Amino acid sequence: MNLALVSGRPISFIQDLYTPLYLPRPVVQPELYSSLRPQKYEEGMEAAAGISKEEMAAPREERLPRPEAMRKAAPMALAPAPFVQKDKLAGEVEMARGVQSVATAAKMGELFHFAIGKPVDLPRRHSAMLPIINSTIEAEKVSIYNASVLARNPLNGAYLTNDTGLKMLGGPLTVFDGGMYAGDATIDNLVPKDKRLVSYAIDLDVTVDSTFQEANRITALKIVQGVLQVKRLFMWTQKYVVKNKTDESRQLIIEHPFRPDRTLVEPAKFEEKTSTLYRFRLPVKKDSPEELLAKEEKVISEEIAILSSSTDSLIVYSKNEKITKKVRDALLEAIRMKQEMTGSQNKLTSLTGQVESIQSGQDRLRKNIQTVGRDSELGRRYLKKLSEEEDQIEHLKKTIQETRNKVEEQQRALANYLKNLDVE
Repeated sequence: MNLALVSGRPISFIQDLYTPLYLPRPVVQPELYSSLRPQKYEEGMEAAAGISKEEMAAPREERLPRPEAMRKAAPMALAPAPFVQKDKLAGEVEMARGVQSVATAAKMGELFHFAIGKPVDLPRRHSAMLPIINSTIEAEKVSIYNASVLARNPLNGAYLTNDTGLKMLGGPLTVFDGGMYAGDATIDNLVPKDKRLVSYAIDLDVTVDSTFQEANRITALKIVQGVLQVKRLFMWTQKYVVKNKTDESRQLIIEHPFRPDRTLVEPAKFEEKTSTLYRFRLPVKKDSPEELLAKEEKVISEEIAILSSSTDSLIVYSKNEKITKKVRDALLEAIRMKQEMTGSQNKLTSLTGQVESIQSGQDRLRKNIQTVGRDSELGRRYLKKLSEEEDQIEHLKKTIQETRNKVEEQQRALANYLKNLDVE
């Protein structure tokens, strides 16, 4: 008897070496391996972009095969733990040998009825696994990358197509690749002609480097009745750099988040789309890096009230390269008028501050006069200064009123100018 054990992560062990040693040795357990759980994949809601409806509806035998794709799997036994065999490696094992279906299937309305054709004897308190379907199904070996599952490595997986004509119940799968155990997977129910992804192991031979960038730029500006309308283009770019370290090419399925408020610009085609993500196909040649760029865009409109905006922000918009000459000239004129009005407002604030400062000093003078007496020499000096300050306050109040009138006039002029402004 020959026994062969195969592992993709030979790091899981506990070392003691008969205590005591000089240093206690820890139990080593790779973090990613321990935290990874079986993945269930959503059904594609939209067919692969770029494939005609006639091609999708054609019989399976008449479809054009993809490179390194669409292989026939060995028989799948649908029991609590069915088997899927991939024919990539040599030394295949026929998993259906000695296993025969004991049931016949018939469609009853929307349900499938499996009738057990042969009697099954079970001793008391015993159970049995009964093979229901014993048939080959269409399978394509792929690698599946999702950054939220594993940041650096994809998973070994397959596209399964239920071409048995029968409903296949969901549950666990045991996958054999080239006659050797490859891993376990889970899958949901498969109706006839349904296509679904499964993953069963970590693909250590392929690494993925994912980088993200976000940017925005102004695409158009116009002024309508005192409101600066700005159209801004937001861009999100996810770059996937894939390196295949094996001697054979791979078909990589990249799962990228789908956001309904964004428009996919690049790539032009996707394999399929679910309610939550895109799936892109990227052929990766042996020992060769490949790149895939996922680019999304969204246009957002902003409205900025020129009258209440700061001149600094308006100056920034006036220097934008996307602005037309008419809009720039109109915006510069509004900026000039706002700067003049701001200057008058600053002057009004300064004059008001001077009056408050003088009035505050007068309170101190009045207290000093009461202390030294009005008829004393120092008291007469205080009275003279108080009289001069009263004259100064009267002059300042007159200037304040003139400045206030000027500010109001400038505000009306700017408001009327903006109200009738409509340029783009």
